[in-house]
Amino acid sequence: MALRHGAGLTTGGRGRLATIAITRTAMPSKPTTPLPPRIIGGDGTVWVQPFLHQHFVQLGAMAWQGLHRSGRGLVVCEVELPQGRPIHWATEPVPHRLGYWPRGEVTAQLRALRLDTVDHGLLQHALVTYDAGTELVALMLASAEPTIVQLRRMRITPAECHRQLQRRRSEFCGVGR
Repeated sequence: MALRHGAGLTTGGRGRLATIAITRTAMPSKPTTPLPPRIIGGDGTVWVQPFLHQHFVQLGAMAWQGLHRSGRGLVVCEVELPQGRPIHWATEPVPHRLGYWPRGEVTAQLRALRLDTVDHGLLQHALVTYDAGTELVALMLASAEPTIVQLRRMRITPAECHRQLQRRRSEFCGVGR
């Protein structure tokens, strides 16, 4: 899989739709139990929640930036999971690439990826009805099965995620000084 120009993806696999709603109660400010230190076998999507916990500020910032550049759409996250070994989420960086597909391009992009099993109607409904101020919809690609995630009632809004990322970038890069 490879992101091209921040908008398109190429992959050889087909997958089914999995929907996860992460709410304030599902992602507390301070976890009451530690994140799993590794990927546990199963349906291939158990990596999604710990990944989101570590990277939701980046996804939120991409959603906000994409919304303002192209209107409503889908955050696309391609993740490179290590094969044959566990991931230690608290200490190990996981390579990933983010992109954004405007709503009008989502169906064509999914068809180009041969993701025919994704319920396009349900996804389009989510893209029309999500609250862009407090939610985002993302396509997570890493395993054979793509996962559609809708983050609801985010404790840090996409706009705030974008502001935080800009602040951090200026702190470390000297941008805006």
